[in-house]
Amino acid sequence: MSDWDFLYDMNDRGCSAAEIADAAACGYAPWEYIDDCDDDECEEQVQSTIEPKKKINKQKQKNIYSQAFNTFEYSIKDATELLDHFDSINTNPPPSNAEVLKRASLIMALAALETYIEDRIMEAANKISANNNENQKLQSFFTQSLQHDLRTFHTPSTDRIKSIFEKYFDIDVTAGWVWNHVDQNKAKSELNKIAKKRGDVAHRSLRPQPGQPMPHAVTRDELSKHIRFICCLVLATEKFLLEKI
Repeated sequence: MSDWDFLYDMNDRGCSAAEIADAAACGYAPWEYIDDCDDDECEEQVQSTIEPKKKINKQKQKNIYSQAFNTFEYSIKDATELLDHFDSINTNPPPSNAEVLKRASLIMALAALETYIEDRIMEAANKISANNNENQKLQSFFTQSLQHDLRTFHTPSTDRIKSIFEKYFDIDVTAGWVWNHVDQNKAKSELNKIAKKRGDVAHRSLRPQPGQPMPHAVTRDELSKHIRFICCLVLATEKFLLEKI
């Protein structure tokens, strides 16, 4: 049993992407540290993580996070469900067509990140425009220019994400890419590796050839780590932007 199987348990319990990302950063499930809580506040926080479907908790989350983040929580499930399906058919030996599920899962995980970045930056732009009614032409130019750039945004590499936020909001969004055991430079490097792998898979297929043994383009453990990383990256980005914009 994998050390990270508790993340799938959390997903089955209905935990949000933010809660799963926090647990991944800590390295253990919320219910594993209940005994370490010494006060009522800590116990209440743990309980809210274990039972995220309560209306009060969902309402609190909607008040805190952006609509783009809520959309990401839903869209990243495509990646996790493809991985779950791979696990369900991964017998010994695995069927020859199981490998495609891992490649598809990686593509969907990056698609969820790309959608989050595009939605989040538009959400921020609309917020700024709504708070500034002095120059309608300037607002229109601002939003139309951003929409034009987003049409060619595509693969969410570090440089592309960093440059578009600097251009329109004059902030280095990568400064917020810090969480447990991950600093800014490590996060930037890891994202670029995942983005490159996604490009290779999407444009070159990397489907194993019959009779020609070759390493899998995406191993099961790598894919699980990539999905966890993307969840953590989105959560860190969301928290940073809530403070800055």
